[in-house]
Amino acid sequence: MYPSHLPLFGAHARAGSYECSLTTVVLTSSRFLLPVALAPGAFLFGSALGTRHLAPYDINVKYLIGVDEVGRGPIAGPVAACALACLDPDVLASFSSVRDSKQLSEKQRESWLEKIKTYADAGRIRYTVAFQSERVIDTVNIRQATLLAVFEAIHTLKLPATDSRILLDGGLVAPQEFLDQETIIGGDALVPIVAMASIVAKVMRDRLMKELGTQYPGYGFEDHKGYGTRGHYAAIGKYGVLPVHRRSFLKEIEAFT
Repeated sequence: MYPSHLPLFGAHARAGSYECSLTTVVLTSSRFLLPVALAPGAFLFGSALGTRHLAPYDINVKYLIGVDEVGRGPIAGPVAACALACLDPDVLASFSSVRDSKQLSEKQRESWLEKIKTYADAGRIRYTVAFQSERVIDTVNIRQATLLAVFEAIHTLKLPATDSRILLDGGLVAPQEFLDQETIIGGDALVPIVAMASIVAKVMRDRLMKELGTQYPGYGFEDHKGYGTRGHYAAIGKYGVLPVHRRSFLKEIEAFT
């Protein structure tokens, strides 16, 4: 059972051994038309065929929030989650062509993030990113660490649950007080606001891993971002296990434990 409330990040806060700068914007009021399920696996934001469009729905909410994570698979570094809320219903039209971060180049992701930040500075978008360190991952397992990051990111938005609808990428859930939530398989590829969250989470975590590459030269964090590549394992064999490695992910490699 997960806690309904977790410590919140501030505008500039530390999570475990990681430091993250968050965009802080002024809360404004707006209303959204929601996506409606048409059939199993099909949504008005995006269907299994990849269509993307908005259509009227009979429930209005003030805040539409997209949530995604990045970093569940690496053998080093934190897992990250982003919660991104649109405060202006016209914003989504400006991001109708956005794609899942995995389908974009690094340059494209950085470009989309700059656009997101521009809207955030104008008070039309609010986003937060939460990290859970490798120490938490090793203690509670990657699934629960990911959900802890998700809960932190959502709570940091400081938006009322009763006025919010949350769309999450497959496998993720929001805190139980957010009754209006939907988990969408492949949501980061089908739903623009989830794709936006995936981009922010990916860029922020990649930046952190590049910093670890500077802090720990020779391991190649700036290239593989903590994933278990052949070069990464070779570096572990040569230089040893670091504090940022996930010990629970290396248990089967006796030489490294």
